Amino acid sequence: MIYIVGLGPGDAGSVTPHALEAMRNCGRVLLRTEALDAGGYLGAAGIKYEALDGLYESAGDFDSLCAAIAGRVMDSAAECDTAYAVADLAEASVGELLRRLPGGKGAPKVKLVPGVSPCAAATAGLSGEYQIVDGAAWQSAHLNPRLPLVIRELDTRLLASELKVRLLERYPADARVRFFAGDAAWRGGYEITLEQLDRQARYDHTVSARLDALELDALSERVMASDDDVRFDFEHLVEIVRRLRAPDGCPWDREQTHESLRSTMIEECYEAIERIDRQDWAGLYDELGDVLLQVVMHAQIADEHGEFAIGDVTNAICRKMIFRHSHIFGDDTAADAREVLKLWEERKRREKGQRTVGETMDGVGRNLPALMRADKVQAKAARAGFDWDAPEDALVKVSEEAGEVAQALRDRTNVVEELGDLLFACVNVARLAGVDSEQALRAATDKFMDRFTRMERAILDDGKQLTSMTLEQMDEYWDRIKH
Repeated sequence: MIYIVGLGPGDAGSVTPHALEAMRNCGRVLLRTEALDAGGYLGAAGIKYEALDGLYESAGDFDSLCAAIAGRVMDSAAECDTAYAVADLAEASVGELLRRLPGGKGAPKVKLVPGVSPCAAATAGLSGEYQIVDGAAWQSAHLNPRLPLVIRELDTRLLASELKVRLLERYPADARVRFFAGDAAWRGGYEITLEQLDRQARYDHTVSARLDALELDALSERVMASDDDVRFDFEHLVEIVRRLRAPDGCPWDREQTHESLRSTMIEECYEAIERIDRQDWAGLYDELGDVLLQVVMHAQIADEHGEFAIGDVTNAICRKMIFRHSHIFGDDTAADAREVLKLWEERKRREKGQRTVGETMDGVGRNLPALMRADKVQAKAARAGFDWDAPEDALVKVSEEAGEVAQALRDRTNVVEELGDLLFACVNVARLAGVDSEQALRAATDKFMDRFTRMERAILDDGKQLTSMTLEQMDEYWDRIKH
């Protein structure tokens, strides 16, 4: 039999008669930490125990500590009835123990003996949804600033400091924190700011802290007052868009449709790409925000029409990434990036029910930039073995297509088709040479613009005007600038 016993904050007055009875009836009592008997009240009650503090030193992290504790409790239960005494039944080591216990015949039975929660004062008055996070488990916690947050077991100043740094990613430095420590905890705690979280006098397993929810209305007021210390999360963005699209929201946002936002989506993506090309990382996060806004806007519009919701968007991409990374989440293997791409294409075909190469080509977006689409289609043909051996071989095809363009221009027929064939052949050369044809053409355009600007400046410096010059005269300046 395993009794999981809640002792409360660590003083005799918090231990219930049921907890004392359970421990007295067991052959062994395992105390999560010696700090739970700080006043020696267990010994005074005639209860002998084994403290598990030694496991703290050998554990590499919090997860391995919980695993070690669970293993020790289960080993003890195989020998005799065992009580595992903790401050609060809600703590992570209890969850790990319950997950590890086997079911079925012969498995140890479990009885939970709840006590006074050490963070009871911190949760007093909270109604509806709120979060409770173990201080030691903060690295894996998913924080939602839109809910009140209670942090349990702030047992060291170092932990408080590490947690503060994490919280400052989501909360302003002056966010109000209710700090519950010692006798003050049961008098409602006292108020500090988040910035002061690691500057308090006491830290131990009984210390808790509570942060209020970051409500959108309050944050909006601070933004309108030019407060740069305000922080938002993804759920705030969803709420903002929902409010903009509401009947009493923004007239412009309410008028938007999937179709009206089409060009905006493309524009925002290109602006993000431009920041990447410039290595402007400060500008990139701003542009990525604009891209994210488009995603949320389309999801909100779809939700209003019963098509899909933002949760469907995140669900779809998560399922896709897991399914196509079977070498991480499944049993497949991939030794390098090339094998990863091969595996990705195989699973993509299976996911979409594509049986032929032609069907995979149909899956390439028709609205992609033309050079990019050509590259992707050629790459799919190449994977089937339909390809040139080297870029030099493909270059011969460029010369052939150029001749056909010349003939089409003379005949004044099929010019568009032949020019398309020429461009397609050029993309083949670029792909086989390992060159991104979009990037190559973009660089060539930038180079032309730079030379033209310098040529024009030189002409103006000589007191001349472009509009009054012949092409031959401009060519002289062009060659001068070029060299």
